[in-house]
Amino acid sequence: MEEYIKKAKNLDILINNAGFGTRGNFSDVSPEKSINMINVHVLAPTRFCRSVLPGMIKQNQGSIINVSSLAAFYPIKGNAIYKATKTYLIMFSKSIQNELKNYNIKVQALCPGFVYTGFHDTNEFKDFDRSSVPKWLWMSAEEVVKQSLKALRKKKVIFIPGIKNRIIAGLLKIGGKLCR
Repeated sequence: MEEYIKKAKNLDILINNAGFGTRGNFSDVSPEKSINMINVHVLAPTRFCRSVLPGMIKQNQGSIINVSSLAAFYPIKGNAIYKATKTYLIMFSKSIQNELKNYNIKVQALCPGFVYTGFHDTNEFKDFDRSSVPKWLWMSAEEVVKQSLKALRKKKVIFIPGIKNRIIAGLLKIGGKLCR
């Protein structure tokens, strides 16, 4: 994939959207699943960004969207590696955007909450009931994409789609400061 990206002419946008989740505490999740998650959520986006940036810099244009998660904002019990890797994508996106400030290249860490996708349709979530999450917390993939692209045009580096998700993130941030 890296070679394909390097050889692509005029690649305008890279979207690092691959990801998966596990359930359980860090000590209960198999080391293989944790390593696979780090490879998919951290190593692959890092390598893909490294592959695409020389061409974007040469052309002085392009966009990169790294799909993170609202989960990156709250370190509660369970899914430690998922949250850590999604936090990495936020800091990585902010850092490379700072490095690219003299170029017409936009970088975004997209941090959605619950989205109707196939994410929960895996064996890992076979006993997950979507109705256990209030319907008003879910968004369609189409709405997330629409809001993300609009925010990218406005050069928003960290973007949380949906006002309800931004409120939740703000409350989690305040709550985290109060609990220190």
